[in-house]
Amino acid sequence: MIPGTRIAAKLWSAAPLVRRSESKGQPVVLILGWGGSTQKNLKRVINWWVSELGCTTISHIMPLSAPGFVRTSLEREVVDLVIQEREKSLNARFLVHCFSNNGAWSYAGLNLHPDFPSADGIIYDSAPLLHFENLPVIERS
Repeated sequence: MIPGTRIAAKLWSAAPLVRRSESKGQPVVLILGWGGSTQKNLKRVINWWVSELGCTTISHIMPLSAPGFVRTSLEREVVDLVIQEREKSLNARFLVHCFSNNGAWSYAGLNLHPDFPSADGIIYDSAPLLHFENLPVIERS
């Protein structure tokens, strides 16, 4: 964990929330909220994933006003939580549920971390579709 991550989360009220299911081996779902949303706004979606489908959820809302260094430390905390929860769930499938631009933007930022696992499925809910491609590196001669 990057030093200061917990401080950044407290200052920006953006600590990720984990809600575990009793079911083992069910998917781990990362829920990325829209700009200005709160955990209370995501409660119904979290309950659906946990109660109806038996999944473990990690919900996170990236603050719109967070500077880059805060975003990086919050992203690091989310990446660490995803890795930990997947291990606890016996490396279950990993799904991402993005809400609006902020959710898609947060997902794009998380993908910049080399140890962020590839998602087995992505739901873009009221969000733009992001297309990730590995482009060849152009070398100067």
